Amino acid sequence: MTVSLSKQIKLDILVLAVILTFSGLCARAAEYHPDFMLTGSEMEYTRGGSITTESGVLNLQSPINSTGQVYNKALPFSDGTISVDARFSKNADPVQSHLGVMFNRVDSQSFWSLQINPSGKFMIGKCVNNVWQYIHPSSLLFVLKRGNMVWNTLSVQIKGSTLKVFVNGTEAYSGAYTSVAGGKVGLLSQDPGSADFKNWKVTY
Repeated sequence: MTVSLSKQIKLDILVLAVILTFSGLCARAAEYHPDFMLTGSEMEYTRGGSITTESGVLNLQSPINSTGQVYNKALPFSDGTISVDARFSKNADPVQSHLGVMFNRVDSQSFWSLQINPSGKFMIGKCVNNVWQYIHPSSLLFVLKRGNMVWNTLSVQIKGSTLKVFVNGTEAYSGAYTSVAGGKVGLLSQDPGSADFKNWKVTY
C-alpha cells in the first residue's frame, strides 16, 4: 500500500511537471486565438454599426458611409504575426467595400492596416490623426480570391523595422515599418455591407 501510494505521488509530480513545462512553453509563445475578440471585457467596438458572432465567426457590420472597427484593448502588439480568414457579405460592393486587419492601433483615427476589396485589390496604409497615407497603393493581386462570400487568409508579419504581408500564403509585400509602443490589433469593415472573420490568431 505504501509503495503504491509512493508511486502515485511520483506520478502526480511527473504529470504536474509536464503540465508546468507545457504551460511555460505556451506562455513564451504568447499565442492568442480568435475567441479573444469575442470576450466583452477585452473587446471594444467603435464608430457605430454592430457585431454578431456565431460558430466562431465574427460578423462586423459597418456603420453607413463609415468604417467599423473592433479591437482587443488588453493586447499590445509589436513584433509577431497576425493572421485571420476573412470574407465579404453578399451585399458588399465590389469597389467601395473593404475589410482588413488593423495593427499599431493608437485610436480610431491612428492605425496601420492591410485591406482588401471584393474585386481582388489590396492595399496597405496608415492613418495618422484621420489622415490616410498609402504604404502600398491599391492594386490587383492574383492570389486574392475575388467576390463575396469567399474566404481569404490575411497575414501580417512584423519583425523589428520590417513589415511583411501574406495573402493566402503568398508574400504580397515587404517593406519598412515603424511601430508605436502599446499599439493594439483589430479588424475593420467599410460600408456598404459587412465582413466575416474566423480563425484569428496573434503570435509573438
